[in-house]
Amino acid sequence: MSHHLDYPADETLDITDAYCFAGACGDDDPRTVIGVNTSPLKGEPWNPAGYYELKIDTDGDFVEDITFRATFPIGPDGTQHVQVEQLTGKAATDRSASGTIITPPNAPVGQVVECRFFAGYDEEETARALDVTTRTVRRDWVKAKAWLYSELNPE
Repeated sequence: MSHHLDYPADETLDITDAYCFAGACGDDDPRTVIGVNTSPLKGEPWNPAGYYELKIDTDGDFVEDITFRATFPIGPDGTQHVQVEQLTGKAATDRSASGTIITPPNAPVGQVVECRFFAGYDEEETARALDVTTRTVRRDWVKAKAWLYSELNPE
């Protein structure tokens, strides 16, 4: 399902894993979640000249119909930002094509998406890993579950 280059010369370009989860909303409202882990190690920024692409084939012909391209330019304020483009049709197969930008202008990297997964950690271990209080972990977990429930059960 994924293609990635292990240990590239520039480790800021490494895609360590890709995930695709089929939605559970039924045929009337199919949803899919796609995610990637990238590897700017040791706190280094992403390479501003590099990009990540997620290519999606929607009709089974083994040619991408939708491409999401993420780049990490340095913004006018000197901090790194993220820009995600959606390319469709012939543009989805063309590395030099431009698409529709779907992120806000100069979107800070940490505000677009931040996800941490602590399998098997209890609240205290998670709090230590994040350097926050257990109370903060509980509060954020309640909010996350409520948000997820509302997304899965729109009414």
